[in-house]
Amino acid sequence: MSLPSGTIQTWDELELKFLEGIFPMSKYWEKKHETSNFKQGDSESLYDAWERFKLLLKSCPIHYFTEKVQMQIFTEGLRPNQRMLLDASIGGSMRVKTDREVQTLIENMAHNEYRAENERNKKGLFGVSENNDILANQAAMCKHLEVTTKHVQRMSFSQG
Repeated sequence: MSLPSGTIQTWDELELKFLEGIFPMSKYWEKKHETSNFKQGDSESLYDAWERFKLLLKSCPIHYFTEKVQMQIFTEGLRPNQRMLLDASIGGSMRVKTDREVQTLIENMAHNEYRAENERNKKGLFGVSENNDILANQAAMCKHLEVTTKHVQRMSFSQG
């Protein structure tokens, strides 16, 4: 109503003017930069990192990040040991999987981690210790890496 008559000709122009009024470009660039530079915190769980990343995406309504770019930003922002665990869990490398497969894996692992943490908190002092969880995760990761290595060796041997 505050603009002169005939200033806006299309829905795209209306959307742009509306967003400029409630979400100025300076805020847009700040939120987009914050999202594109996502890093998992030192003591942040996968679940917490994933939830925070999704909130960052929502905080910038028109970020133009495709699903592929979103998965790249998130996985590259994870701590190296977390990326290795995701790679092992997906059976090799996330890079050879579709964006949907990677996102599904992250969702599943994050929710499993959240449930396990809640179960541990319910059990109190008699629950599984954090060290045992780490050892179990390392054992699973080693097994996945062993299987993947054998598979790669077989493929190399059959091609050679």
